Amino acid sequence: MKRNSSLVISLLLLSIILLVSGCSTANEPAKIRVVFVPFLSNAPFFIGVEEGYFKEEGFILEFVEVERTSEAIPALEQGEVDVVGGLISTGTLNAIARGANIKFVADKGHVTATGCNTAALFANKAFIEAHPDRNPGDLKGARISINPASMSGFWAEILLRQGNLTLGDIEDFRTSNAAEFEMMREGSIDLASVDEPWTTRMLQADLGDIWVSYGDLVPDASYAHVWYGPNFLEKKPDLGKRFMVAFLKGVAQFNEGKTDRNLEILEKHLELDKEFLREACWPSVNSDGTINPKTVMEFQEWAFQKGLIDNIVPIEMFWDPSFIEYARQEIK
Repeated sequence: MKRNSSLVISLLLLSIILLVSGCSTANEPAKIRVVFVPFLSNAPFFIGVEEGYFKEEGFILEFVEVERTSEAIPALEQGEVDVVGGLISTGTLNAIARGANIKFVADKGHVTATGCNTAALFANKAFIEAHPDRNPGDLKGARISINPASMSGFWAEILLRQGNLTLGDIEDFRTSNAAEFEMMREGSIDLASVDEPWTTRMLQADLGDIWVSYGDLVPDASYAHVWYGPNFLEKKPDLGKRFMVAFLKGVAQFNEGKTDRNLEILEKHLELDKEFLREACWPSVNSDGTINPKTVMEFQEWAFQKGLIDNIVPIEMFWDPSFIEYARQEIK
């Protein structure tokens, strides 16, 4: 009897140890890898970290900076990263069409006619002086730094069509933002498709002026989203929901504008001084996280006609609003 009693006690103690150990593991914060390009539209991520919104939901964020978010598609698809703050691209849509479980789950930036010029086609001084009327037809033969297979390429062609031109009528370059800045200074390109903080950098350096704001050209068009991959869509959707709660809290604070606290946070993460940030145009991000899927469909139709994508992906394959719907209920 004593032997049996000792065995029962030992098993009971082992169960308690395992239970305590399991609880300890469950309470450890989840380490989440977030891919981003250092644009102002990623501010809600940084605010969420600094204000403890992600910590409250049980997360530690590791940021992975890239030059183009399309580079992160394989890593997101394979579960090596959890979240991407990215621009709409043909690469993403082709991956989804091939069966990659990647979805847009929240707005991270859109252009508005009533907003400032966060995304624009910028022209150097010499080109503006040569074409003071800024007619779309003046762009024939222009040297433009732009990705012709991107959303900015689509928008540029909308502008070019107003002058009976297409992307085939320009000389396009694909280079980095830093290289664009120097090429604009040297006069080796005429125009560049830019986003903040590069729009303000070029303006402050007196390199030229905005030829056209995309907000005026395509008002309310979405261009940047939060993407989830299989880690949040399949394996741990509960983490995806909690992540979105923290993200939308960051969006809400970001939309308070250029407060001292927001300036302090962005200065730290983007390495831009507060005076620059006060002058810069802050992108529009919907507080409720909704996107404009019509924008994506119009881009796809254009890209399909150009042979840039194999198939047009229906809305339900690229857009999952369930995470923002959950977050909105939690934040109320």
